[in-house]
Amino acid sequence: MPHWQIAIKLAITTGMRRSELFGLDLKKHIDLDSGILSIRQALTYSKEQGIQLHEIKKGNRQARKRDIYLSKSLIEPIKKLISVRNQERLASDNPWDEDNDHCLLLCDENGKPFNPTSLKNWWKRFLKRHNLKYIKIHSLRHTSATILINKGIDAKPIQERLGHADIQTTVNIYSHLYKETNQIVSEQLDDILQLNAIKNK
Repeated sequence: MPHWQIAIKLAITTGMRRSELFGLDLKKHIDLDSGILSIRQALTYSKEQGIQLHEIKKGNRQARKRDIYLSKSLIEPIKKLISVRNQERLASDNPWDEDNDHCLLLCDENGKPFNPTSLKNWWKRFLKRHNLKYIKIHSLRHTSATILINKGIDAKPIQERLGHADIQTTVNIYSHLYKETNQIVSEQLDDILQLNAIKNK
């Protein structure tokens, strides 16, 4: 299903949390012309309160509102999914949202949000079907950060992209990767300096 594929690609390319993926409104939070995704709300579930769709509050210690540039490869799939969601809404006799105010990435044909565990269940089946080693969905967030760090991206833009409350959180979580990158940079500088020394002989 396209919504699962988009969710996984977003997790890898943006580092979004699972709750943020479930809270993503395709119409409200994505500007397809500029390619900017605005992370503004999250969806959580508890036995006591059920499904809760709530705004990410300013100053939240766990997550921050933020804007992220989308991968260009996701623009067309998202456009198509919005079209599907519009058709589903028109055909629905029992809309979850009577005010027609939501167009969630992860929802049923009536617009009702999936239970957050559904992504975990789908992910398990996907990995098993393709004979891949199991990793948690949250690990895709770390994959996103790892790719950026290995490309030499500074901690500040990674912190902003992941929505960490402060840069020290980012540095602490990925300190081992920054040490490895620092070593690689030193080795590359050595190679450059040695090459220049040979040229100047």
